[in-house]
Amino acid sequence: MKLDSLNNSVNKVVPTFDVDQWVGSGLGVRMVFALIAVAAVLFGFFYLFKKYMLPLLNSSKAIKKAKLLTFRIEVVVWLLFALIAITQLFTANIWITAGLLVVVGLVGLNFWRDFFPGLLLRVSNKFKIKDLVRYQDHSGKLEKMGVTSVHLKTDDEELIYIPYRKVTADVFVKRQAKGKLMSSKIILQIGAKDPNFVIDSLAEWIHQCPWAIPQSSNNASIHPGGLLHVTVYAIDSVSLGKVERFIQKKVRG
Repeated sequence: MKLDSLNNSVNKVVPTFDVDQWVGSGLGVRMVFALIAVAAVLFGFFYLFKKYMLPLLNSSKAIKKAKLLTFRIEVVVWLLFALIAITQLFTANIWITAGLLVVVGLVGLNFWRDFFPGLLLRVSNKFKIKDLVRYQDHSGKLEKMGVTSVHLKTDDEELIYIPYRKVTADVFVKRQAKGKLMSSKIILQIGAKDPNFVIDSLAEWIHQCPWAIPQSSNNASIHPGGLLHVTVYAIDSVSLGKVERFIQKKVRG
């Protein structure tokens, strides 16, 4: 009796330690380990599939298509997993989960700012490795599309790392190999615009246009009646039309 009374007194003074209560009411260790286990299985499956299954395809073209499809499926699967995991954690304990998400978001803010734009760019497949590209004053070959940045090898053999947030916020142009370009002469009415201003600004406008392929000379000139004559280059007729509308907007702006 005395021993039982002593135990009850100790329990009142020193409460028993419960891991689930320490982690959070309802946010148990089992759930966390279950989510980690599922994530490990998904990671292992996609890793093994890309490393050992895709190389068995019979052509490089088929491998490229399969890699793109696998990447898109992987993105969808991970997004679904993240949605389910966050939902489960919120259901278990909304405050701890919200706090963890805020901490992760703030700590990795710079990472997420580049990761998500890069993810969209890679899923869209608008650019491919070894594409000839231009970003601001840098021209060269696309070496790699990393997790948070584009790796551009310039014509001067310099390797430049461009964060995805800058790529999506600015004009990132896919260049075309010489000999495969289409040209068109554009004739526009400049109105009351200063002819010298228009001629001086044309090179910059063409450089800014995402569909134009800048050349050393675009043969720009102002003819009587305020008519601007300029030759532009692009990869196809559709792009040429977009270039014309782009320059027309600049002239009238």
